[in-house]
Amino acid sequence: MKLETFMATNKATTLVTKTLGMMAATLIAGLTTTSVALADDELASIKAKGVLVVGAKTDYPPFSSTIEKDGTTTFVGFEADLAADIAKALGVSVKFVPVVSANRLELLKSGAIDVVIATLSVRPERKLVANLVEPNYYAGEQNVLAPKSAGLKDWKDLADKPVCGIQGAYYNATIQQVGGHLMPAKDTNAALANLKAGKCIAFVFDITLLEGIVAKPEWSDFTTPLPSINPEPWALAVKKEDTTLTPFLSDLIKGWHKDGSLIELEKKWGINPSPFLKAQHESAM
Repeated sequence: MKLETFMATNKATTLVTKTLGMMAATLIAGLTTTSVALADDELASIKAKGVLVVGAKTDYPPFSSTIEKDGTTTFVGFEADLAADIAKALGVSVKFVPVVSANRLELLKSGAIDVVIATLSVRPERKLVANLVEPNYYAGEQNVLAPKSAGLKDWKDLADKPVCGIQGAYYNATIQQVGGHLMPAKDTNAALANLKAGKCIAFVFDITLLEGIVAKPEWSDFTTPLPSINPEPWALAVKKEDTTLTPFLSDLIKGWHKDGSLIELEKKWGINPSPFLKAQHESAM
C-alpha cells in the first residue's frame, strides 16, 4: 500500500473512532443525567418503575391490618384504601411493606419504601428525618386499655405500675411523666399479649386502635377508662429530600378533605366519627 493511501486510511479510521467515542460519551452522559433526574424526582421515579411502595402496619385494624387467604397476604383498612387511591392517581400499582413504629422512618430513609402510611403522628423529631405531608389526613388521642377490674380513673393512677407500650411510640413519654414503669414491646400484638397475661396493668396507645379492640367479644372485660389526652394529627411521610411527591400528595389530601372521602372511609370501616375530619371538611368547603 502506498504511504499516502495508508495515511488517508489511518486518518479516516481515527476520525470514525473519535466520532464513535463522542457518541458513546454523549449517550452515557444522557443516561446518567436521566438516572440522576429520576433519583431526584421521586414522582417520576415511581411512575417509571410502575409501582408505589407503601410502608403500612399489619396490626392496627381498622386502619391497617392484613388478612391471609390461599397463601396470599392482603392489606386492608382505612390506610390501605388511601394507599390504593394514591397509586390510582399516579397510574401505578401498589406494593405494601410491613412496618412497625420503630422502623418505619428508617425504611423510608433507606429507600426500601416510597411513602409511610402507618398512623404516624406529627412529632418535631420526625420532621428532621422525613417530609411530613400537610395537610394531615387524620388525628388521634392517647388513652389506655385496661381490665375493668383495675379501676383506673385518672392518668396518675398509673404511677409506680407496669404499663405496656410499643417501641418507638410517642405515647410512651406520658407513662414516664406520670411515674409509670414502661414495658415496651415490638408491636401491638406483643403488647396486647403481655396485657392479657397480666404482665402490665394497662396498654397505652392511640384511642383509635383501642376502641376497635374493646369492641371485640374477647376483650369484653377491658375498657378505655381514662380521659383521652394529647390530640395528635397523623401525616403521610416521604423522603426528606423529596420535592415532587410531597406537593402531589398534599393536593390529593386536600381533595380528600374537601369531598368528604375520608369521612366516608370512616363509615366504611366502622370508625367512630372524628372531630378532626369534620373540622377539616368544613374548612375546606
